[in-house]
Amino acid sequence: MWCTAFSLVVPYVQTPLFIINSVYDTAFGVEFLKTFKELPPSFTRDYFLTSCYSHGDLRIPAFWFSASSPRLLNKTMNEAVADWYFERARVSIYRPVPLC
Repeated sequence: MWCTAFSLVVPYVQTPLFIINSVYDTAFGVEFLKTFKELPPSFTRDYFLTSCYSHGDLRIPAFWFSASSPRLLNKTMNEAVADWYFERARVSIYRPVPLC
């Protein structure tokens, strides 16, 4: 349900929202980017999207802290979330080609 309702729900989310996902599912990736691009910029709403072929890797600590974890604009997911959480930088990072 989340993937199909995403574009309907996100514009109304009032709490901070940081989404990490693989856009390997092309339909989700296109819909996701379209939804986020239509929203005004906000430090409380950002994303880190890879094109890695993976599902469920976020549960594995090594995926967050490993030297080989996905990097976008030279940031690991761990660094991107920290920058967003502590309001050090906007993140909104997407890499359309596989890097894993």
